Amino acid sequence: MKQIALAFPMGVSHLERVAYGIRRYNREKANWLLITNPEKHHLELEQLRNWQGDGVIGFINTPEEAEIIKELNIPAINLSGALEQSPLPRVRVDYHKIGELGAEHFLSRGFESFAYYGIEDVWYAQEIGNGFKECLDFNDKEIHQYDAQSTLSGNWSGANEKLLAWLKSLPKPTALMAAHDPRALEVLQACLQLEIRIPEDIALLGVNNDGITCELANPTLSSIPRDGEQIGYEAAALLDKLVNGTVKSGEIKEDIVFEPLNPIDRGSTAYLALKDPDLLNAVSYIRKNIDKQINVNSICDYISKSRRWLEYSFKKEMGISPLDFIIKVRVSKAKEILEEGGNFKLSAIAYMAGFSGTDQMNKAFRKIYGNNAREFKAKS
Repeated sequence: MKQIALAFPMGVSHLERVAYGIRRYNREKANWLLITNPEKHHLELEQLRNWQGDGVIGFINTPEEAEIIKELNIPAINLSGALEQSPLPRVRVDYHKIGELGAEHFLSRGFESFAYYGIEDVWYAQEIGNGFKECLDFNDKEIHQYDAQSTLSGNWSGANEKLLAWLKSLPKPTALMAAHDPRALEVLQACLQLEIRIPEDIALLGVNNDGITCELANPTLSSIPRDGEQIGYEAAALLDKLVNGTVKSGEIKEDIVFEPLNPIDRGSTAYLALKDPDLLNAVSYIRKNIDKQINVNSICDYISKSRRWLEYSFKKEMGISPLDFIIKVRVSKAKEILEEGGNFKLSAIAYMAGFSGTDQMNKAFRKIYGNNAREFKAKS
């Protein structure tokens, strides 16, 4: 039986999907003995020195780690985008496209000020930033950028005074994208320290959709996912060809690249860049109370405006009626719960999204997506 080392962290949720894809391929096609560190759930490449195995799927983040793999002289697949030129065949997501999606997500909300929090000397972070900037340049928008020092070498200093100063200097409101979710969480925590409101002052978007990081942040963190299972499955399939000798490593000249998935919109981007403070208060009230039985009258009472003013302002600034906006936000909330893959009944999801019941929720789903909530869940 072939021994294949999985040399990447198993405790990170988006990488768990990669591991799932690898294990699914193995079950269906390969029957390998998959090796990892049983206690740490992370097999370091350094630990593979002198290992007598048959293949590796791992993260090669530094030239030193690349040398370790070369010394092993066995087939290997790289999953990391830290280095611009991968020394081995690589399977990855399209980082440039991630940046474009982030910019488009913010542009659709009417923002005029944009920022990117990147990482020095890390290629994937630079590529995401390039995609973000090029999309904004095309739309004649300026971007503020700050690059943190990389921690891939193991160095981490904790508090970052430069980040705090940069966040304070940004115009408000600003739409900010970070290179990945932990960096976005760092921004969120820094904003809490600085009493900068999220999403009202800074709307925040991460990358990778790490479930624990995103769901337990306050507010919850919006993020752009990758199809980790597909990446893992393809990495295993490619390694299988290398191990069996049907393909030679030198024959693979280009990375195998997959499109990212659409952004998951949570609390940190639940904001429209509206100029009228009363209208902004109305939108904020809807989003914060969407799980309750709010209606147009309750919104008018909250902002002390007439129904006629509210209807006119929504149509003028957003091209939608207040009631249709409420339904849209409810559907978005229900869609988010469905995509998280929990075991909630549809009736419970309808309740959590503020619908009166599953019939009302299904009617709203059909209006927006052309199918009901159950059919939408089956397709997602």
